[in-house]
Amino acid sequence: MGVMLLGALGLYVVERPQNKSVTSFGDAVWWAITTTTTVGYGDIYPVTAEGRLIAVVLMLTGIGVIGVFTATIASVFMIQDEEDEFGVIHDRMDRLEAKLDRLLADRESR
Repeated sequence: MGVMLLGALGLYVVERPQNKSVTSFGDAVWWAITTTTTVGYGDIYPVTAEGRLIAVVLMLTGIGVIGVFTATIASVFMIQDEEDEFGVIHDRMDRLEAKLDRLLADRESR
């Protein structure tokens, strides 16, 4: 949120004198939100080098946040799968130990 607001403020300060599509801070906030979320409607876009640099930072931030969110969700599913697999392996090892115990007990009783 902070990066979006800073990006909006930067765009507003840098672009307002030269960009006719940025008429208010609200326009800059709208642009920052659509750029960070990688939607980018194209109704507002930077025309200065500084504005474009701000856009790049916002795009990379948005992609990074989406990537971290996706990785977090994926890791939750992976942990559940690993726990299921470990449970199966643990049960199998318990059965093998029980069989070995029986074999050793049979061998000692002879």
